Amino acid sequence: VQRADVEKDLLKDDFDWIRHIGEDYFGPPKDHSLGSPQGFYLLLDTRYSTQGQKAIYVSERLRTSSGVCLKMWYCAPSYKNGASLIVFSSGDFKTADQIKLIRDVTNEVWTQTLVTVIPPMTSDSPFMDFWVRV
Repeated sequence: VQRADVEKDLLKDDFDWIRHIGEDYFGPPKDHSLGSPQGFYLLLDTRYSTQGQKAIYVSERLRTSSGVCLKMWYCAPSYKNGASLIVFSSGDFKTADQIKLIRDVTNEVWTQTLVTVIPPMTSDSPFMDFWVRV
């Protein structure tokens, strides 16, 4: 399990996620939820990124005392081999633990992953924060 410093590792990035819709020359031809070109999804245009650059998405803060199961759909094109999605969680907004690493190529197929997070018994925070980093 990789540990990250929230302020140093997860609050600064080099490029941004884009809210995308429809078909074009880049990205999946449709979203997962609607299954149509009229649906929205978050897109990372990694064609112009360089190795070592990162983009970070921070979820809304989730209130939980017993844990949470996140369902995430992703689509990873084959042209950018070596890119990976890393999911982190934190209960104190200071340090975060890596809870999922995704390295597979899906081309234009949406793939589901489930991530279950149970707060440690020593945690007194009722909230969990999540980050997805590329």
